[in-house]
This record gives sequence, structure tokens and C-alpha cells, in this order.
Amino acid sequence: MSRKACLEQFKAEWYVPYTPASLGYKLHLNLHGIAHANLSIPAPLIEYIDNSFPLKDTSKHASSECWLAIFRTSLNVVNKLGDYEVLYEKLRTRNLCVRRRCLGRGHHRGRVEHEVVMIDFAEARARRTDEELEMCKCAKALADEEAGLEL
Repeated sequence: MSRKACLEQFKAEWYVPYTPASLGYKLHLNLHGIAHANLSIPAPLIEYIDNSFPLKDTSKHASSECWLAIFRTSLNVVNKLGDYEVLYEKLRTRNLCVRRRCLGRGHHRGRVEHEVVMIDFAEARARRTDEELEMCKCAKALADEEAGLEL
């Protein structure tokens, strides 16, 4: 199926974005479109995250030696969502937050570790039960989340 045909068919379908009703540290997606029964992704929602900064401000808050690792981690977060058939049409760098953690024990003393977390699932949706796998893959290709992570 061509990209244009995928786009036309996808636009013709009924689309409702998934918005989580519960606010908490873990976002549990137990939707009937996910291949796995229970997906738990660390996602602080409406919560102050100490020692953190938006992904788009990485160059201001992290040393240049850490940039590549932070970017790879953010790609891993996005790809993990894709593995569970969660579509995110308009992913932006402001949807991801980088948490800075200082490791202070043993031989790690003074070392800083960065963790990337997703903070906004308002525009995400899971594969619907009536949606064929091929159409979900087309929608996934059209979403192109990794392109939204341009730093």
C-alpha cells in the first residue's frame, strides 16, 4: 500500500486520541489494542521532577559528552512505545524530560546519570481492536515519532 493510500485510509477512519484518566507516577495502558496485557512506562504526570530539564534544553544543562547518550535514550523511549503499538502523531521534544541523577556511592561517586522520561501522553493512542495490523503500521509510518526528536 502506498504512503498516500495509507494516509487517505487513516484519515477516513474514526480517530480518538487516548488521554489517561489517572494521574500517577506509572501510566498503565491496559487498552484492548495492545499486544501485551500490561504495559507500564515510567511517566510522571503533573508532578515536579527534581533536577530535570526539557529534552530541547539538553545543550544548556548537560555536558557535550552526555548529549549522544541522552539522545539515544530518548530514541529508545520512543521506540519502546512503538514496540507496544502506541502511536504518537505529534511527538515534540517538550514531551520528553531529562532527569539528572548523581550517583554517590562507591566507584560511581561524582558521576552523573541522565534518564529520559515521557511526560505527556495526551496525543498518544494504542492500536484499536478493530484496526488491522497493516493499517496500524501505516499510521505508525505516517506518525514518524523519531523525526519529532530533532534537537
